[in-house]
Amino acid sequence: MAQIKTLDTVLGENYLAIQAALNVLDRSKVDLARYAIAVVQDGEDAYVLLLDRADAEAARANLGVKRDGDVALKPAVVEALLLKLDEIETLDRIRGQSLPPMEKGAATFLKQFDADLADYKIELVEDDESLVAIFADKDREDGTRGHNAKRPGYEVEMKAKDLAVVRSNFLR
Repeated sequence: MAQIKTLDTVLGENYLAIQAALNVLDRSKVDLARYAIAVVQDGEDAYVLLLDRADAEAARANLGVKRDGDVALKPAVVEALLLKLDEIETLDRIRGQSLPPMEKGAATFLKQFDADLADYKIELVEDDESLVAIFADKDREDGTRGHNAKRPGYEVEMKAKDLAVVRSNFLR
């Protein structure tokens, strides 16, 4: 049996903020594999930042959107946020390449259950040649076993090479 490796974890509300930000940034023009995606809180304001993994210092290579905003941040604003990144709270951070399997898992989950993803924690794990997107109640304590009647857990296993769904099921 292969070792299971956690690739990324994100709260559902931050996952939804990332989705909204990518819609603003014209997702078709964003090479997700090139970026780390961070959701940060600066005072009252939250932002989704796409940080170029190859050239994080180049202000024009980094992108950002204010949470619930409808326009991309100007490069100078993104640069100002990056300069104080150590001082502001990072709510979540994932690799861009983790987003497509999370999206595939979310679409599969939502076909089976009318869930509000903001109520979930999404974890992406790797096992052999598979990726598994796991949706668990965000309020569930780590290490808790068994079914939570408040919000059912769900997992979607996909082939790593093409994200074809191998299986999906509710967690017990």
